Amino acid sequence: ANTSNASLSALSNQAAILRAQNLFFLPYFIYSCILGLISCSVFLRVNYELKMLIMMVALVAYNTILLHTHAHVLDDYSQVLFERPGIWKDLKTMGSVSLFIFFVTLLVLGRQSEYYCRLDFLWKNKFKKEREEIETMENLNRVLLENVLPAHVAEHFLARSLKNEDLYHQSYDCVCVMFASIPDFKEFYTESDVNKEGLECLRLLNEIIADFDDLLSKPKFSGVEKIKTIG
Repeated sequence: ANTSNASLSALSNQAAILRAQNLFFLPYFIYSCILGLISCSVFLRVNYELKMLIMMVALVAYNTILLHTHAHVLDDYSQVLFERPGIWKDLKTMGSVSLFIFFVTLLVLGRQSEYYCRLDFLWKNKFKKEREEIETMENLNRVLLENVLPAHVAEHFLARSLKNEDLYHQSYDCVCVMFASIPDFKEFYTESDVNKEGLECLRLLNEIIADFDDLLSKPKFSGVEKIKTIG
């Protein structure tokens, strides 16, 4: 009991001396420096190299304060607590070591975090491109299917998940199928300087197809389906 009372009395005396010399809250300066490094590492959203440079400048500034400009204040704190502080009980030395350890740890964690952020960005970018390619292929397949089938039939196959044996059929009272072709178009089509390497022949063919499209766009021909083929 006497030993405990003596220890408590010694601690009280040390605390009183530290308060009298305005040294009681001195360790919190080191905690604030560590908190500053953590804040730069966690909340500063900049490039890793720039973040490392900022943290390094902060570390040099903190060590300058601890080891040079205010070293005597830290020495007074250590001498009040310990008769022979030594290197392991010296506040300025251990504070500087603690700051360096936190600096290295935060650099490693920051590098790892940036690596995973970059990897996540690459995966998202790759997924976005693959999704765009899939959508492009789906649209292309839709256009190709609507090019050889009537629009409502193509929609029937695209909108449902059908088995291989399922067939589409629909009854009509009156049906007419017309096949049209341009006679001797193969002999007519030539590539020369006169027709701009066949471009004028294709323009004529496009005009004929466009005339059919204009007719089919009229309301009285709305029931006519045009299926495009080649051959």
